[in-house]
Amino acid sequence: MSIFENQAIEIEKSCTKNNGGMKMKALASDFDRTLFFYDESGSYYRLEDVQAIKHFQSLGNLFGVCTGRSYKGIEDFNPHQIDYDFYILCSGAKILDKEGNLIYQKFIDKKIAQSIYEQYEAVDTSIVYQGDMYVLNRTFDLSPRVKLITSFNQVGEQFEAFSLHFKNNDEAGKEYTKMIDMFGDVIDVYQNERHLDFAAKGCSKGKGIKRIIEFYGLAYEDMAAIGDSWNDIPMLKSVENSFTFNRSHQTVKNVAKYLVDGIDGCIEELIKCHK
Repeated sequence: MSIFENQAIEIEKSCTKNNGGMKMKALASDFDRTLFFYDESGSYYRLEDVQAIKHFQSLGNLFGVCTGRSYKGIEDFNPHQIDYDFYILCSGAKILDKEGNLIYQKFIDKKIAQSIYEQYEAVDTSIVYQGDMYVLNRTFDLSPRVKLITSFNQVGEQFEAFSLHFKNNDEAGKEYTKMIDMFGDVIDVYQNERHLDFAAKGCSKGKGIKRIIEFYGLAYEDMAAIGDSWNDIPMLKSVENSFTFNRSHQTVKNVAKYLVDGIDGCIEELIKCHK
């Protein structure tokens, strides 16, 4: 038995309520660079995080993702068989329950996305349409999971997600400001490092969190969230127990209530008594 499990069991014993059990909590986690990592050697999860997540769920709590990715973008990268209790996808524009049943969805109109793309016709672009990933201008890392297209005419009228992928964070930051000025009244946009993720107007990770709270009948104080980048700020602002990392950008740290080194540290905090 690991040190983490020993500590968690002791905390669990000390935190029992009058009814003999702990009050159910829920944790929503960003995916890329929060739960799922990648470097020059490949992709990986921190095993301490996976172990902590499964233990957190074994105590009767909920764990789910809150991400700009699509459903396939999560499930195709799940070697440790994490059993998610909910999915907040496409920056809050699509929400699924544990079984993959639809809780909420709002689409991006193709004409709006095409108007944006026309400003950046040489930029690496991705589209999620009917659950599949399509890319334009992709010259590298074209996996079998994505489909290369050369025109918007090759996909339908409603997108689940739409993203532009720039060379670096600074370039993405400059274009983010332009996108807000040009299209902010018809679509929402979030910077995620060097990427700009677009969502249907009125959608965000934060609003996705609120829909999960309502769907599961959770108390506001029992919902927590963890993320690492600018696009996670709406999510972190939507909960009382917000977490980010010691390595995160200062603007993200300024929003979070707790700083941790990993999801395991976040979960250790959540299963303590909060008197």
